[in-house]
Amino acid sequence: PTFTPLVPGGGAYYTMLYLFNGEYTRAANKGAETFIVSMAIILGFVVVTEFFKLYTRIINERKKLNEKNKCS
Repeated sequence: PTFTPLVPGGGAYYTMLYLFNGEYTRAANKGAETFIVSMAIILGFVVVTEFFKLYTRIINERKKLNEKNKCS
């Protein structure tokens, strides 16, 4: 659901417009461009999410280590 508003709307619109007008080469070009931009957006989400997970895991492991050292 969060991906839908981020799809480059202009690219999707022009892809459909070219398809309906029978301009298949232009539609393929614009569709490929739109697809690449969409994949870049998804990749950005994945990279940030995985970075945050890694950061959170490191912080939690440090907290556990500090608590273990305080108890000893």
